[in-house]
Amino acid sequence: MFNDYLKAFIRVAEVGSITAASKSMYISPTGVMKQLNQLEKDLGFTLFIRSHKGLELTEAGRSFYDDAKFLIRSANESINNARQIQDHQRYTLRIATSIMNQDDFFNQVLQAVQKEDPSFNFSIVTFDDQHSGYVSALSNLDSGLDLIANINGLASWSDKLAATVYLKETPLCIAMNRNNKLANHVKLEPSDLGGQNIYAPWPGDSRVCSALQSDLAKQKININWIPTKSYDLSLLNQCANTKNLLLTPKQWVIPHPLLKPIPVNWPYHLDLSFSYSHSVNPRVKRFLEILKELNIKA
Repeated sequence: MFNDYLKAFIRVAEVGSITAASKSMYISPTGVMKQLNQLEKDLGFTLFIRSHKGLELTEAGRSFYDDAKFLIRSANESINNARQIQDHQRYTLRIATSIMNQDDFFNQVLQAVQKEDPSFNFSIVTFDDQHSGYVSALSNLDSGLDLIANINGLASWSDKLAATVYLKETPLCIAMNRNNKLANHVKLEPSDLGGQNIYAPWPGDSRVCSALQSDLAKQKININWIPTKSYDLSLLNQCANTKNLLLTPKQWVIPHPLLKPIPVNWPYHLDLSFSYSHSVNPRVKRFLEILKELNIKA
């Protein structure tokens, strides 16, 4: 808890405002104020001078600021060292991903977790993008795997096989061959899709897709939906070699050089996420705790 007070103090000292600090810390201004008041009470001296210009450090506050970051670093290192002694080994999380689920944001998250807790190591493995490959990866979360880094939302049935922590939204786009006339658009309107053949998840597989299709039907936009069970390289090849379009997040078409994803003026999106077993093991539990501490969540 004292660590949280120090982090709040450092952030307010850097931005000079409780309101600005609260936004970057994802807690209320009242919460930040309570932490500062408690810290000053515990320390026994005043850290800030309140004025119409905002908050300015007192002389004692400036002195304490110079040491506060060191105190946090030292405390984290002490905690991590103690954890390693207790566990007699580093945490190694086995994380599965696939060619079509690549996004640098996952790397940023893992780097942030290891920076927060250096006792973590990561072992990355791949799974086949075909339906059977994804199901196999989900089924191994109780044994060979700890996490699956994927883009979640087109397979509602996966909720029964795994729990999910959502990180960041990614819009549903329409992808097509780069020579398609629609590829010249910067952004599509739903009405642009009238009369098109579009690959989409099998009916009932996706709550997001079902809502989107219902919405377009209400707008009387007639689309020939082509149901597909697997979003894989074979599907990308089919889309690239025909005039058919593909409902997809942009990340899934990056592996194919002939496909171009175009955003659409609609509110539908999927989520970058980590899937994990419903029976959470200690390594994953600690990982999820750090995500919460870092405010890496939807």
